[in-house]
Amino acid sequence: MATMVVMATATVGFIGFIIGNGLGLVWSVQFWLVWLAYAAVRRVYAKAAFGSLLPWLFPAWALLSMIWSREPVTSGRNAIELMLTTGVAVMIPFVLTARGILISFFLALLVSFVVGLAFGHTEIVYVGNVEASQGIFGSKNSFAMLASMLSFSAMALLFARGVPRWLRAAAIVALAVAAYGLLQAHSVGATVGAAAGCGILLLVRLLQALPGPARGAIGMGGLAAFGIVFPLLLIFSDQHLLDSALAMVGKSPTLTGRTYLWARAQETIDQHGWLGVGYQAYWRQGQIDAEGLWRYLMISSRSGVTMHNLYYQTMIETGAIGTLILGGSLIATILASTFSAVVRPDPMGPFGVAVSLFFASRIFLETEFLAPFLMGTMMLPLIWSHSWSNIKAWSGMVTVHPPT
Repeated sequence: MATMVVMATATVGFIGFIIGNGLGLVWSVQFWLVWLAYAAVRRVYAKAAFGSLLPWLFPAWALLSMIWSREPVTSGRNAIELMLTTGVAVMIPFVLTARGILISFFLALLVSFVVGLAFGHTEIVYVGNVEASQGIFGSKNSFAMLASMLSFSAMALLFARGVPRWLRAAAIVALAVAAYGLLQAHSVGATVGAAAGCGILLLVRLLQALPGPARGAIGMGGLAAFGIVFPLLLIFSDQHLLDSALAMVGKSPTLTGRTYLWARAQETIDQHGWLGVGYQAYWRQGQIDAEGLWRYLMISSRSGVTMHNLYYQTMIETGAIGTLILGGSLIATILASTFSAVVRPDPMGPFGVAVSLFFASRIFLETEFLAPFLMGTMMLPLIWSHSWSNIKAWSGMVTVHPPT
């Protein structure tokens, strides 16, 4: 009974966090309130959230940036919000089992996606002049990302042990619904990423079914390959290659002003290379750089824009030091989730690998784990916390992680 209550609480919290990006901050705050109330009752889990330093490095740097920020109050407030989201995310794997996290998150994604389909809006995509679904998020890319996450969680549930039949049936339906959402969103990047992520998830699950020695050898080989390939991708993912990739799918970065955005971003980086202008301090009304770009893009609301590139956005806000911290955290999460899935298989392993690689594949097109209430901002520390706890349990170190 207690477990069901905690899972229901987790589901409600996840729903609030997800739909808060479309319906307002009050829904996202629900995510904090639900889990902070639980932490107040079970303090051992709150203390466990500080058992690993890595997830706190970037939030700490973001908070420190208020010292030199253009908008110190804005940087400080957003950094505190980022810390709250990180703290809750890191705590969750100590409260719920791997299966419990997966089920709660899947149900939250499914509810949020259905709400988006029922009450969402559309936008006109200039390439092909077609209508694309935005859901309740005001962005087709955000809606497509939600569909991708739903497909990952549904696929992971299909292969998880001990899942009720009705939930497996719901997962099958969710896969079809997510595919429909991706088609309606007309997001080529998210569609390709979702397909690749599901394929990776399936491969990891098949790897988990192998005997221990074979699983370890193949897994370590995969980690070694990743260590070679990923840096090369970063090195060769320059502007010309990105333009060519977009052209292959009938898109141009100039259609959304990205070429100009990135050129202006580089100018700011040249002036504030090491420290940046302050966390979340660039896109602020009254700041001359932001005002000029809003006018160029003809955005009368003077809000709702990013650089559509995590590297540029992070460099502008937190400088080279913050970018190295965030990039290192992402790579560490990918490696830890892969290693965890190999040495201590559980239902979250394949899901964690697929999600972390999915977000990594989008760093040159979106900024999905930088602001306090974005999906990646919550998911990456959660995946790290779960993976690191599994690795400690495997190595024999003391942990309060619940059984898988």
